[in-house]
Amino acid sequence: MVLLAVAALFLRSLVSSQTVDPGFRADGIVDAEIDLALLGGQADAGTTFARILRETAAMPSATSATLAAVVPLTGSNMESRAIPEGAVVHDGRAGSLFYFNVVAPKFFAALHTPILRGREFADSDGLTWRRARP
Repeated sequence: MVLLAVAALFLRSLVSSQTVDPGFRADGIVDAEIDLALLGGQADAGTTFARILRETAAMPSATSATLAAVVPLTGSNMESRAIPEGAVVHDGRAGSLFYFNVVAPKFFAALHTPILRGREFADSDGLTWRRARP
């Protein structure tokens, strides 16, 4: 009886999850994983990704092209910890844990995700990242 109740709840949750708006449209999206390590360290990542993005966008059937380190709803993530400047760190778990993604321009447009405030990332934004000092 318990197994039947659990199965019924699972099926109900599964059906309900089909009606949830994830905040983007996945129809018509082609996702490809690119591992530059297969090139044996021969390629500059920025140049290679820029070429892949340019050539993909130029394909006749492509309406948009972008890059992302983590694709939504794949179950993977990138995380780090934010530690206030000047704070003394005693262990690796200090600070607040946050999740992030690295995306190229047109990421939100490609997934048809509305931007409620601000603007889409642009090529002119460049990459700025400041690593914590040891």
